[in-house]
Amino acid sequence: MGQRIMVRDFQVSGSFNGSSTNVTLPTTPSTTNFNIAFWVKLNARTSNARVFDWQDGGPLNGFEVLQSSDLTRGQFILSNGSGQVAVLSATPPTGKWVHFVGTYEVDNVKWYMNSVLVDTDTSATMTAAAATPTIGKRATASSNFSNMNMDEFILHNAAPWTQAQVTELYAKGTIPSGVDVIYNFNNQVLDQSGNGNDGTDTSLTYSFNVVSKPRFLIRNFVSCLDFDGVDDVVLASAIQVSGNYTITAWIRP
Repeated sequence: MGQRIMVRDFQVSGSFNGSSTNVTLPTTPSTTNFNIAFWVKLNARTSNARVFDWQDGGPLNGFEVLQSSDLTRGQFILSNGSGQVAVLSATPPTGKWVHFVGTYEVDNVKWYMNSVLVDTDTSATMTAAAATPTIGKRATASSNFSNMNMDEFILHNAAPWTQAQVTELYAKGTIPSGVDVIYNFNNQVLDQSGNGNDGTDTSLTYSFNVVSKPRFLIRNFVSCLDFDGVDDVVLASAIQVSGNYTITAWIRP
């Protein structure tokens, strides 16, 4: 599949209540290399609350994204069978949308916030977890729930994204080709990647009319989307059409 553009509008997002809400994935990250990305708005600071978790108890294997125990940092933590081998940190605000990207390959781990590289590790090797990848709580227990909103979750089992790809995703919504999972949380947890990796949710609700932050290309002081005529598309599944309707748009062929 060619270039895809996801419109960043936050009109609808997944709402996690901090006590029971979670989403499980039917596919797992690769231990060779992977990329994980998402927009998140933390509604409350909770010690060790999981944003994403794919770790066995211990922790022994896999990785997690969580709020730190001192309530100041968002951490990307990897383990290798005997314990933690990499702890990368950023400092996100509370109540504001933030974009995170974590990239992994052996001895090359990076953690980005709003497209800025904030932490790295050059000596980490992760091993596979037996747990089910989970958004919003600890993977192996009904605990460590996050009170948050999430949008545009992406998992890509491939070589680490470049800085340019991270920036394009953040600024324009341009998704690297071949991703394994895309959840845009538009009233459902259906995989938009075409791979059929639909999530399974518990107590997930959806928030409407939250702060908008559209991303457009700028052309001569006019905001617009720029399609190359080959394979560019826009995912707009938040638009619900039924019965009679009218559609209007400005275009320049």
